[in-house]
Amino acid sequence: MSDLVEVQGLRKAFAGRKRFGRKKAEPVAAVDDVSFSIPAGETLALVGESGAGKSTVGRMAIRLIEPDSGSVTFDGGDVLALGSAELRRWRRNAQMVFQDPFTSLDPHLVIGQTIEESLQVHGVGDREERHERMLGLLDRVGIRPDQADRYPFEFSGGQLQRIAIARALAPEPRFIVCDEPVAALDMSIRASVLNLLRDLQEERGLSYLFVTHDLSLVRAIAHRTAVMRQGRIVEMGPTQRVFDSPEHPYTRTLLAAVPIPDPRIQRDRSRTVGQEVSPAELEEAPASTEDADPEWTTPANTLPVEDGLVAGPGRDDEVVVGLEKRSPSE
Repeated sequence: MSDLVEVQGLRKAFAGRKRFGRKKAEPVAAVDDVSFSIPAGETLALVGESGAGKSTVGRMAIRLIEPDSGSVTFDGGDVLALGSAELRRWRRNAQMVFQDPFTSLDPHLVIGQTIEESLQVHGVGDREERHERMLGLLDRVGIRPDQADRYPFEFSGGQLQRIAIARALAPEPRFIVCDEPVAALDMSIRASVLNLLRDLQEERGLSYLFVTHDLSLVRAIAHRTAVMRQGRIVEMGPTQRVFDSPEHPYTRTLLAAVPIPDPRIQRDRSRTVGQEVSPAELEEAPASTEDADPEWTTPANTLPVEDGLVAGPGRDDEVVVGLEKRSPSE
């Protein structure tokens, strides 16, 4: 399956706080050399703790934020080379579902107007066609069409996120960045929203970049998973492999923190994933193969392919950054 989205070497730094005694504030690197690809019809989960740079990557992937360097390719075309008019036309292909549905929808517009406005901005149909399409979108995401003239405050959080998804679907995109789409929702309704996203993907062949800090959601939605720490991807591969055989200490630490109700499964997972890794060990994990000492060795089923990257056991483009720590006697 060909890649729809390809990101190479994205970097982004933001202005830091000015410290006492210094004339200028030092920039803070939010994203440092991030690369990945997403095939058509698949989901890549981008996971990591708050502040890792996940949302910044998602926004750069659709040019809501301009990167300092790197490239973004969509269906073979250079997204970063698009002018303002071309970019507006291209945005029909790429949309975003934000974390907080309470603030992402205009409180002064009824929900029908919100969706019709999205259609109008992208030049879809005439007024009557846009209205009919809006009603169909609401129905598809589980909102009754007769509720189209209600304001956002009249809906629950789960309903608002469904409306936000309908708005994102309006111009018929091929790629959607889902930025913590269920983080603000009650546990009881998270599954229904995830099921909706998965069903829409199957129906429309959508590609998702699914940004989350909650690893318990990833297996249900993602084909592949990339783990971010301090602005860099430290591990990436098929979701099943990342969960069952994590290679990087930070990935193992994240997985060890995911609660499992069944104690027998928790014990089995602990034996597979290993014990939680200390902060000191995380800092010792080399960022590139050149930094490795004799205690750090590549797993038996991997081969180094370039600085900082280790080819994984799956597809050629699946990589792991960082190495596994083993004792010298092993």
